[in-house]
Amino acid sequence: MGSHSKVYPTDIFFGKENEERIFASNGFERVEYAFDEFCSQLVDVHVKQGVRIHSLRVCAEEGPTHIKFSSAASVLKVFHGNEFGTLLTVQYEKRKYTVWLPAACAKFHFDQSQRISAPEDSFLPCHWEVNSGIQLQLFLSGMPGERAIVPFVIIEDACEEFVGEITSLNSVERRVYRKTDWFYASKPSDIWTYLVNGSLYDPRGHKDLKKRFKCQQCAFAWWSYFGFLYHETGKKLYDIIQNVIAYSVVLDLSPKGEWGHGFWTDEIETHARFHLDGIHLLISQYEKTGESLWIEAAERGITFVSEHLMEQLDDGSLWFLHDTNEHMDKHAHFHSILFGKSPGNSLCLNTHVQALTVLNRLSHVIPQETRYAEWSEKGLRALQRVLEHQPAEALYKIFIVMWVKSRKKPRSKVEVVAHAVKVRSIRKVFWALRRKYPRLVYPGGWIDRDLTISCFSEEYQITNLKDFLTLYQQMPLSWLLPYIKNNFNFLRKFLFQFGLTNALESSPYYIEFMDVLYMYDKYIEKIDPEEIQRTKETIRRQTGGYSVDYFASELVRGK
Repeated sequence: MGSHSKVYPTDIFFGKENEERIFASNGFERVEYAFDEFCSQLVDVHVKQGVRIHSLRVCAEEGPTHIKFSSAASVLKVFHGNEFGTLLTVQYEKRKYTVWLPAACAKFHFDQSQRISAPEDSFLPCHWEVNSGIQLQLFLSGMPGERAIVPFVIIEDACEEFVGEITSLNSVERRVYRKTDWFYASKPSDIWTYLVNGSLYDPRGHKDLKKRFKCQQCAFAWWSYFGFLYHETGKKLYDIIQNVIAYSVVLDLSPKGEWGHGFWTDEIETHARFHLDGIHLLISQYEKTGESLWIEAAERGITFVSEHLMEQLDDGSLWFLHDTNEHMDKHAHFHSILFGKSPGNSLCLNTHVQALTVLNRLSHVIPQETRYAEWSEKGLRALQRVLEHQPAEALYKIFIVMWVKSRKKPRSKVEVVAHAVKVRSIRKVFWALRRKYPRLVYPGGWIDRDLTISCFSEEYQITNLKDFLTLYQQMPLSWLLPYIKNNFNFLRKFLFQFGLTNALESSPYYIEFMDVLYMYDKYIEKIDPEEIQRTKETIRRQTGGYSVDYFASELVRGK
């Protein structure tokens, strides 16, 4: 079948055919313009700032199609750069605009839950032609479900203020910032890898499912990143992009307060970590703006948590689940009803502690709503009870020593095979021991991720400790302090023996060891500044960047 051509007469920048308003609040509007059944634009309008974020969406028709768009705007200046794509100064109806064309055009396949299929090839043949006029040409192969997304930004900019903001970057803006394996920013325009069709997507696709989902955890990291850049540079654009991210998150929240994910299976589950980061973002945006929209949405989100991700233990205390899949008890290595919990509740520590940090913030922002403080108090009681439960001390001392020795890196092929057999045997015996004598805190300070799913989850030492420190920063609980100190000392010794370089090779989670050092030094005990600097440099040398939370997160650095 030969290809055919299609030309859209509507002005791609300023056309407003078949307008439908989707949402409006406090000087923000989300509207959709339908060109025809195959083509539309989603436009987020920030009225007070004179900024419009456009997502051109073009669906595949039958057969290969060359598609052309144009604008009647007059081009006054053109700028090109690897750090931002293309920037135009244009004039339309006697008004001057800055038009940002990021190099982020791509083709996607969306499922019914708006997850993005993650094939290796998302390349979209797409080209902006800019002379005296403006044209966009793109090509779709006609594959079923194929959809082109072309983002661009239009800013009312009579004095060309935003041209300088976008084209001129300092060393802080050019620095590489990372967070495990799902956040990477070497320049501000990397946001367009994540911001697709008005939503923030996780860049990963699970190796089996291969679908990207809308991710509030990514959104909160980007929100914090742009807040940091705004603080460092004073550029208005970064403050605006923070708002863009916040609106994307609030508009993805369902009326019943849910953000669905579906990272592991075709069914849509809610992952508490992502959901709670979404609530953190909404609280932070409320603190930034004072607008009720954000705190009302945060309350909707925490109500969903209370109804679907919270359960009562046998002493009346509360535990917060890792995800809604835990109601189905599918992934546990063994069944446990310890403390009267449901069999599917894995007693995952990091999501429980993160829920407590959210509740603490809500109880301070809305002190008249007493249920948040009550849930927090009951959640703290559950946490203390779980941490204090430490049976079979002598047996676990033996296994912790065996595990630490097993982390020695094998040097030959024979050692690799022997090491694999040894580790498998240790894990097998450990599962039997933990089934008989369940506990999460082990001799020497080791604290595992959960009770029934993971075993010696080494990388989650960083996550657990960081979350404990975040909670302690909010509430300096005397009973929590020994766990923080013991876990920190264990982790420090482990990294001394294993090597931070080896640890970073084994898991990107260790990037956040910098955050742990910062908080431990600030809130617990002073650390030698040379050790902090060595760690920072090792992480930069090994990963090419720095932890974004170390610089940008208010949960790490405080206010």
